[in-house]
Amino acid sequence: MWDVADVVCAGASLELLVRNAVNFGELSPGAEREIVRLTQGRSLSERETKLLALLQDAIAASAIQQCSCSNINCGVNHSGISLSAACA
Repeated sequence: MWDVADVVCAGASLELLVRNAVNFGELSPGAEREIVRLTQGRSLSERETKLLALLQDAIAASAIQQCSCSNINCGVNHSGISLSAACA
């Protein structure tokens, strides 16, 4: 079960990961795995959902490149947003 501190930390970490991806124009496999880890198995806040939508839109528009991850096990974001479409 998640407590309030876990949710606050996850939200802050998710925002940092999305900001870094936007700033650097790329999403590393490690950052992608961390986003999946932070978002799976729990309900997302409206802010977290918007952050993931922003990330997905930026990837779709090629503003953020996903680094090659052919040698890792890709996850699926359980919020319904797949960040691993290139790895399927």
